[in-house]
Amino acid sequence: METESIWSQIITSLGPLLGVVVGALATYVAQTNSLKKQWEREEAKEKEKKHIEKLLMYSEILKLDGEHLMQVNIGGGYNEFNTITFNEKFRPVFFSKFYLIDQNIADNIRNMDFIIAAGNYFEELEQQQEDELIILYTNIIRDIENHIKMNKLN
Repeated sequence: METESIWSQIITSLGPLLGVVVGALATYVAQTNSLKKQWEREEAKEKEKKHIEKLLMYSEILKLDGEHLMQVNIGGGYNEFNTITFNEKFRPVFFSKFYLIDQNIADNIRNMDFIIAAGNYFEELEQQQEDELIILYTNIIRDIENHIKMNKLN
């Protein structure tokens, strides 16, 4: 009889302990899920904030594009790229938040920088370099317009 009594006491004592363990485990799982959801919401807010910053920067670039003539026909079927305006007006906007810019646009900006730097070194740009700058710049504007258009569709 004594053995049955001991087992009965053990089983009776384990019930509340098991309840505490199950309750603690349930609380842990619930809190973990809650914290994970909260972290995901914060991450989504931060991503949206960066996206809005990028759209504002892209809008500023399009505004500048509308305000400034970036290529000038210099006669004889030749065009010249307006490097002064690009360096003074566009570059500061691009590089204020360069980390937000889409990679293809960033690559085109850096390629323009290299061409302009070479022109500065040799104190002039060759017509081929002028043409390449115009193409790169046109691609940048086109890609920005496409990005904004895609954003409107979503």
